[in-house]
Amino acid sequence: MFKKLLIVTGLITLGSFVLNKDSRSKAKDGVGEVVAYVKSVVKSKRHGVESSTDAPEKKLYALRGRLKDLDVEISATKDRLAQRIVESSHAAVEVTKLRDVVDTGTKVLTARAKEIDDARTELVGYAGSPMPVPAARKRLDRDLELVAAQKTLLAETEDAARQQEDGVSLLRQHVAELETLKLEAKTKLDVLDLELKKLRMHEVKDRFEANDTKAGQFLDDLKELEKMIEVKKVRRSLDPKPAPAAAAELSRSVESATDAVARKLGLTPEKKIEKAGD
Repeated sequence: MFKKLLIVTGLITLGSFVLNKDSRSKAKDGVGEVVAYVKSVVKSKRHGVESSTDAPEKKLYALRGRLKDLDVEISATKDRLAQRIVESSHAAVEVTKLRDVVDTGTKVLTARAKEIDDARTELVGYAGSPMPVPAARKRLDRDLELVAAQKTLLAETEDAARQQEDGVSLLRQHVAELETLKLEAKTKLDVLDLELKKLRMHEVKDRFEANDTKAGQFLDDLKELEKMIEVKKVRRSLDPKPAPAAAAELSRSVESATDAVARKLGLTPEKKIEKAGD
């Protein structure tokens, strides 16, 4: 019966080790998945690739919710640890009791064996009752078998107690590792959250600068138009200017006083000059 108990205890310890190892692996994978996913989202944001239904902030919020699964795992592991601590404590008490029984039985039987060997009569006192020496020897043999069985039980109980202690140490290590993983994952998520916020600030800045750029381009276009108009003005100034028709007509209609006199008096140009000299 006790051997079956030891086998079950060993299987439970081994199963706990396997489960703890598996849960540690899953926890590490979960943290790695969280970090890898958020990094991929940040990378896609840097390259301007983002689905309208796949906002990084929503994913980050969801991943923080999944991070709480580690709290559940840590709590469950602490429950198992508390149970193992109690079981280990009880096993240590049982070992102490059984060791006292074995030690006491060994001393008693050693003393009885000495009394039997030193007996000078046909009767010898055994366990408070007188009995013949041959019967006392047989009784001693049976008691020795019982103490030997108790000693074997003690060795097996000590081994089971050591397994319990190993289980406690393993679970303590597991709890510490899970808490470290949780802290690492939370820290990385906080860093990535900050990086996302910086990206959002850059987006606002880019939009602001883009608006400034459009305004600047508009002003540049105005300057270009002004330059084009100025070039046309300069080009026009390079062409000869035609005389105004009114000015030519005026010049033709204006007659000098001498010509007017000659015309009225019917004088020739020579006479007109002479006449003008007189």
